[in-house]
Amino acid sequence: MTEKKALLKLLEDEDQNIATITVGRLIKYGTGILPDLRELQESPNKLVRKRVHQIEAILKKKNDLKCFLERVNNEQVLIWEDLIFINSIYYPELKNSELQSSMEELYKDLSAKDFNTKALCDYMKDKSYYAPKHDILDSGVNLISSVLINGEGSPLMLCIISQLLGRRFSTQFQIVLYKGHHCLIDAHKTLIEPANNWKTTLITEKIKAHPCSEQNLILTIIANLYLSALVEGQLKILHTLSSLMATLSDMDLTNFPFPIGQKNDNLLNTNNNEPC
Repeated sequence: MTEKKALLKLLEDEDQNIATITVGRLIKYGTGILPDLRELQESPNKLVRKRVHQIEAILKKKNDLKCFLERVNNEQVLIWEDLIFINSIYYPELKNSELQSSMEELYKDLSAKDFNTKALCDYMKDKSYYAPKHDILDSGVNLISSVLINGEGSPLMLCIISQLLGRRFSTQFQIVLYKGHHCLIDAHKTLIEPANNWKTTLITEKIKAHPCSEQNLILTIIANLYLSALVEGQLKILHTLSSLMATLSDMDLTNFPFPIGQKNDNLLNTNNNEPC
């Protein structure tokens, strides 16, 4: 009997310690173990089915992470898919189909015939999509699920949602940075400011707006969520986001601020009443 077959057999063991070691060993086989696991998905043994599902979920998570990092590193961002991946760090049980349904709800009240910049701005105001004046470090304003449900989002997230709406109706919007906020520019050189109640302004030479790549948009969302996790004290999520940032920027986790990296007594102390 090969080691792999022996490990698969041990999935039946009722000893939790043995099961934990077995699952860990099988995960090391990577996606190569998936065909063997599929054969056990309908096992009459409830423990086996549970552990097979657990291994498959872990391998999927690891593969999703690998694909995400490759896309961002290679500037091949898939903005919707990557927003979903980031969202899964906070809400791993939320199904992709649920997020897609929420987005489809947003599409259904618009039509390609009447879609333009004014229609977009009126629609987003009518649906109560707005940028918060306070609590800008609340993680929810940078998570696609929360923004679609609550309407409250960072200017960046509101721009991305608007851009997705535009793409559905063959209308292109460029996301730019203007006066410290993310905004949109349409094909007619109209600047749209979600942070300013969806104000529109015709661009002149005096307006200096800087285009943002999709790679930079994703990196900004990760950085914003990192700050949110730091303020909210979500250590597990903070570690995950730090790992992403370290990988994408070729840094070592030990170089990150406490509590992820080494403690630095020279860091300024902050409390909840002081802005970061």
